[in-house]
Amino acid sequence: DVRVRKALTLAFDFEWMNAQSFNLFARIDSAFSNSDFAAAGLPSPGELAILEPYRAQLPAAVFGPPYRNPRTDTGPTALRDNLKRARDLLAQAGWKPGADKLLRNAQGQVFSIELLNNDADIAASLEPWLVNLAKLGIRATLRQVDFALFIKRLDTYDFDITQLNFGE
Repeated sequence: DVRVRKALTLAFDFEWMNAQSFNLFARIDSAFSNSDFAAAGLPSPGELAILEPYRAQLPAAVFGPPYRNPRTDTGPTALRDNLKRARDLLAQAGWKPGADKLLRNAQGQVFSIELLNNDADIAASLEPWLVNLAKLGIRATLRQVDFALFIKRLDTYDFDITQLNFGE
C-alpha cells in the first residue's frame, strides 16, 4: 500500500541521521539521481505525448512535479508533523492502534517490520527510525547479520526492508 510506504518514509529522519554521520550522505529522490534519467521539473511535451494515453491508469503524481523526500529540517515541529501525517496515512490504510498501542489490521495482526542490516557502521544511526516507528505503533526490529546471510536473504527475498549501498 503506497500510503504505508509513505508513512515509513515520513518516520525516517534523514537529516538527523546525516548530521550524526558528519553530513557524509546526499539524499536522493530518485533511483536515477545524478544522471540524465532523473526527473526534473514537470513532464516535457514529448513525455506528456507518451504518458497521456495512459493517464487513467497512472497515478496523478506522474503528471506533476518530481518526487521529493519529506524533510525534518524545515522547522522545530517538522518531525512531529511528519509523524502525524504518517499516523493518518496508516489509519487510512487500515492500521489502527490496539489496546496495547500497537497498530493492527482488520484481522488483528500486529504491524511488524524487520530491518535487515549487514553494515555495523550504520546500525546505530538506524535506531532513531525504529524509535519513530514505535511511536506510530509499529513493532520494528533491526536484524544485524553477516554478509553471507545478508546475501542469502536478499537472494531469497527473505527480508522486509533493507538498504543497499553501491560504491563509485
